[in-house]
Amino acid sequence: MTALSSIAESIFDEEFYWKEELKDTRYSSGQEEREKEVVIITEWLEAHLGELNLMINTNFAAENGVVPDLKNEESAILREMYMMNYYRKQGRNLLRTIDGSAASLNFKTIREGDSVITAASIGEKQSVARSYRMLMDDAREKIEKLVHSYNMYQSKPNQVSGNDAD
Repeated sequence: MTALSSIAESIFDEEFYWKEELKDTRYSSGQEEREKEVVIITEWLEAHLGELNLMINTNFAAENGVVPDLKNEESAILREMYMMNYYRKQGRNLLRTIDGSAASLNFKTIREGDSVITAASIGEKQSVARSYRMLMDDAREKIEKLVHSYNMYQSKPNQVSGNDAD
């Protein structure tokens, strides 16, 4: 029996390492950010159990946030599915700021007194977008390998015939 919230906590703690001073400005503390982000990740994991089922020919269903019989192998695939989606979404959001379809501050440099703020250039943003794309592709490849291994080693014969039945 595996609680999706424990997988979500693991994803947040291991993949999105955070310090209090690096917290998202939408939250008043790092702990609040962790709590709310874990809920969001948990809901994503639950919503995508069907996709996992299709990939590995299973029939997992969540009951109050808990998935009976979900083991480490299935959890690893679900985790990579989340990470691939995260990288795709981050890359897409970054591209929206580059092409102007998302609201963003339009400045190159702001100076006031001794302070200077310089916005990232389009080339820098494109480089980061490429990095997200590479991370997404790596996650996709890992999913394919995990699914292949799972299906190869977890599959059961459909039919037994001849001397094999003894």
